[in-house]
Amino acid sequence: MDYDAKSRQFTLGSKFLEYSRARYAHSRIEKIALPFLKRLYSEVQETVTLDLSKNGNTYYTLETVMKGAGIGFIAHPRSELPLHCGASGLVLLAFSDKEDIELYLKSAQLEKLTDKTITDENKLRKKISTIREAGYAYTKGEAYAWGWAVAAPVFDHLGKIWASLCVLGLIQGMKQKKMEQIISAVRKYAEEIANSLRFEG
Repeated sequence: MDYDAKSRQFTLGSKFLEYSRARYAHSRIEKIALPFLKRLYSEVQETVTLDLSKNGNTYYTLETVMKGAGIGFIAHPRSELPLHCGASGLVLLAFSDKEDIELYLKSAQLEKLTDKTITDENKLRKKISTIREAGYAYTKGEAYAWGWAVAAPVFDHLGKIWASLCVLGLIQGMKQKKMEQIISAVRKYAEEIANSLRFEG
């Protein structure tokens, strides 16, 4: 809290207000996005997550829809990973402001989670460029050795990257034809969430 000597009163500090706005924004996008996550899951029958950046260094899962039982990719809400690991993190990084991308590339410790995690700065730059051109990210074994992921950016009403919509699955048994369908579906629903945010904004 901040203290005003003139009025002799305490007021809510800027950090608290910033946190409150962030919590409101997150709860808002969660409420708006959840119906789309459920529709996407019904269409692809694979785990679906909505992921957000945290402090420009890591990302976490805000919401997830997955199988209640049986074999499938298990995504834990609030689980956290570095931005360079996995499709969602790479999308959140790739569509950030250029200054934020440069800051991450220059300051982040590119931790290696699997033997396929990109830890070379030049290779990561190329990956980011490819993602920006394609409009989505696809990874295989980069965050989890046994898993693949497809993610697309969700932009807010100001055109800023706000979240990543992601579908995750197990590498074993994945077929290319289904992957093409998943990529198309993820991009479609990410755009529909974005349109809803623009309408609400």
